[in-house]
Amino acid sequence: MEAYILLALGSNVYGKTNVCNAIKSLQYIVNDTIVSDVIMTKPEGTDHPAPFANALIQGHTALPLPALKVITKKLERIYGRSAERKAQGLIDMDIDVLQYGSTRYKADDWQRSYMQTLLCQLDDTNTTNDKV
Repeated sequence: MEAYILLALGSNVYGKTNVCNAIKSLQYIVNDTIVSDVIMTKPEGTDHPAPFANALIQGHTALPLPALKVITKKLERIYGRSAERKAQGLIDMDIDVLQYGSTRYKADDWQRSYMQTLLCQLDDTNTTNDKV
């Protein structure tokens, strides 16, 4: 049985390129994929001045949550994420599981203004797809 998932992606190093490439990689494990636009935002929680590229991807996966988390953390490392670079404010790739099934995670992230924009985009996309 597949579970509904919502993933948040962000990067301030080759932002749009890294986010778009990660989305392509995730489409191998996410079925019925719907992807938001990639939007640029001011950094939150880092001293590094580079803007962040942010996007959401939703769909379904047959993976259990622990396996999904292992894959997302592996993808982060593939795109260059390390503790050393994060300490410098360089976020090559950040992939967070915001929802798995009916359980929501990262409550603070749901409240961010850019997240609300991206969630509205997905809602609009879902509504449009329902009408087709």
